[in-house]
Amino acid sequence: MAEYEALAESLLYSAPPQRLPPHLATRIQAAIAQPAPAPARPGPLDRLRQAWQGWSLAGRLAGASLALLLVLNGYWIQHTLRLQHELQQMNEKLQQQNIALFVLASESRQQLTLPPAQEGSPAHASVIWTPEYDTAILLAESFPRLTDDQVYQLWLLKDGERISAGLFTVDDLGAGALVFHTPQPLDQYDIIGITPEPAGGSPGPTAPPVVRLQM
Repeated sequence: MAEYEALAESLLYSAPPQRLPPHLATRIQAAIAQPAPAPARPGPLDRLRQAWQGWSLAGRLAGASLALLLVLNGYWIQHTLRLQHELQQMNEKLQQQNIALFVLASESRQQLTLPPAQEGSPAHASVIWTPEYDTAILLAESFPRLTDDQVYQLWLLKDGERISAGLFTVDDLGAGALVFHTPQPLDQYDIIGITPEPAGGSPGPTAPPVVRLQM
């Protein structure tokens, strides 16, 4: 610092002194005597620039921090809602699995076999249920593979009223499973069938059944 101070001081006196022009004082006095021009009215962009320049560095940092905080809060809210939804789905699946274990272990369990609805088809399915619970288990085997925009839909028909019992897919071997709710005991339904439907399911069957059981 001492070296820089000495350097700065030496720079002040390194140039030789110069004599001012004799007419400089006259020009300065003439400039002072002239009326000052009216300031131009700033436009919207100039006013915005002046306002931004008027902000202190602390104010700018505070504004940037607030914007970043809002973005982070929005992200964490969405992330929390997504986790809550996934946790709810996991709890529902876990509850279904627990009920399925009770159904399989029940001494009063019953089994229905859904034969193929098309001649020569190897597809078949089994439904395990018990009067003690309003939940049943569907096991599908040798079902045809579907495209990515299709699913299998299980139908229960009673007295002309058809309800959808759930959607499922199958693996490369044509095997799939579904734990579904049964509003009534399965032996009280007239027909149980499964059809291929568009992804998300349909309000009613749109294709011939793969398996079908006439009770």
